[in-house]
Amino acid sequence: MSVDRINKLKKVLTVMESREQQCLQTLMSSQRRLDEAKRNLDSLGDFQSRYSSKFQQAGGQGLRTSQFGEYRAFLEKICVAIGEQHRTVESADNEVQRVQAVWLAARQKCDGIRQLMESLRHQMVKDENRRDQKEMDDRSSRGVGRGSVGL
Repeated sequence: MSVDRINKLKKVLTVMESREQQCLQTLMSSQRRLDEAKRNLDSLGDFQSRYSSKFQQAGGQGLRTSQFGEYRAFLEKICVAIGEQHRTVESADNEVQRVQAVWLAARQKCDGIRQLMESLRHQMVKDENRRDQKEMDDRSSRGVGRGSVGL
C-alpha cells in the first residue's frame, strides 16, 4: 500500500516541482523588471543632477526670461518623471514580494511532499523489519518447540 502511495506522491511531486519552477521563472522575471525600474530611476536622478548643474551654470552667466522658463519647465518635467518612476519601482517591488510569496508556498508544498514520501519510505522499512523479526521469532519458537518434543 505504501509503495502505491509513494508512487502517487511522486507524480504529484513532479507536477508540483513544475509549478515551483514556473513560479521561480516568474519571480526572476519580476526581479529583472524591478532591477530595470531601479536603473531607470537612477538614470533619471543622474540626468536631473546634470541638468540642474547645467541650469545653475547657465544662470550664473545670465539667462533670458524665456530660457529660464524653459529650464525650469524641463526640470519640473524631470521631477514628475522621477515621481512616476518611484511609483513604478514601488509597484515592481510589491510584485516581487507577491510573486516571491507564491514561489515560497510552492516550494514549501514540494518540501512537504518530499518529507511525506521520506516518512512513508522510513515506515515501510520499519514495517518490513518488524515482519522479518516476527518471522524469525516464529521460526525460532517453532524450532525450539520441535526440538524439545523430540527429546
